[in-house]
Formats: sequence, C-alpha cells, structure tokens
Amino acid sequence: MALSAITMGWAVSAVLNDDRVHAYLALALTAVLGIAMVNQTAFYFADIGLPIDASEAATLLFVIVGSHLVMVAVGVVWLGLLLLRALGGQDTSRHRDLVSAAALYWYAVVAVYSVIWIGIYIAK
Repeated sequence: MALSAITMGWAVSAVLNDDRVHAYLALALTAVLGIAMVNQTAFYFADIGLPIDASEAATLLFVIVGSHLVMVAVGVVWLGLLLLRALGGQDTSRHRDLVSAAALYWYAVVAVYSVIWIGIYIAK
C-alpha cells in the first residue's frame, strides 16, 4: 500500500503537468496495487482458516479488515472512473480537483492500512 501512495502522488503530479501518458500509467498502476492488496487479504483469510463466528476477536478482525477492504474497493472504483476521465481528456491541470480529492482519499486508505497492519498483523 505504501507503494500505491507513491504512484498516486505520481498521478497527481502528472495531471498538474498535463502529462496524460504518465497520468494513465500512474492511475492504472495505483488501481492494480489496490486490487493486489485485496487479493493479498483474501489469501490471508483463506490461509488462516478462521471462521467469522469463532470468537469475538475473530468477528472484530473480520469487521475491521472488511471495512478497510470496502474503503480500498471504493478507491479502486474511483481510480477507474478517474482513468476513464483522463482517457477522455477531462482531467487537466485546470480541472485537477477530482484527482486531488482521490489522492487525499487514497492517502487516508494507506494510513488506515498502516494502522491495521501494525495493530493486527504485527502486534496481534
């Protein structure tokens, strides 16, 4: 997820500089990294084999990580829409507000993942 924050910054910089090719690449790469994070989490849940109703801690784990997965999914859909807008030529340096808002949202998603990663996956 940290790498996706860098690629999102690249996308914002590309839009500010009217560099459409790099904007396409950065937005697509950020979305791919978000999808990879969802895939990694799905693998983790399949690997641990913990049923959701095993205990209160298991339920809490699924709720916290599931809520974050919803945040990531919303971000990936938003990035897909931004990519379509960029392909249509609507995101330029004069109309950069949606890309900046998506970047702020994506940075929040990355920050939440950092807290979850340290609090759940590392500290347990």
